[in-house]
Amino acid sequence: MKKIVLLLTFTFCGINFAQTKNFIDQPYLETTAKVDSLVTPDRIFLSIYIHEGEDRNKISLEKQERKMAAVLENLKIDLKKQLKLDNLASNFKKYFLKRKDVLKSKSYILEVYDAMTAGNVLIEL
Repeated sequence: MKKIVLLLTFTFCGINFAQTKNFIDQPYLETTAKVDSLVTPDRIFLSIYIHEGEDRNKISLEKQERKMAAVLENLKIDLKKQLKLDNLASNFKKYFLKRKDVLKSKSYILEVYDAMTAGNVLIEL
């Protein structure tokens, strides 16, 4: 009897742990830095990656770009000089096989000139 109760307890515990959300599905912010105390940084490069999701609440890439541009303009960043397109991609070749939506993604490089602006960009985005 004890073995059966013990087995059922472990089975239900295993089911409860299997229902937790994976950390990969949650939004995150990753930063890396190399520091030298003798040099004051005057050019800081930030990588910005935006993409369309596959869920019901999908926000188009164009709408995300407009929101990003509005935020950066509010921070007094010159988009023509400081924001550069790094990469763009889509799954268009899979469209012919699966007949699902075409998902797009873009990667940008943003150049800022001081740490305060870089911090404000990270906070706002």
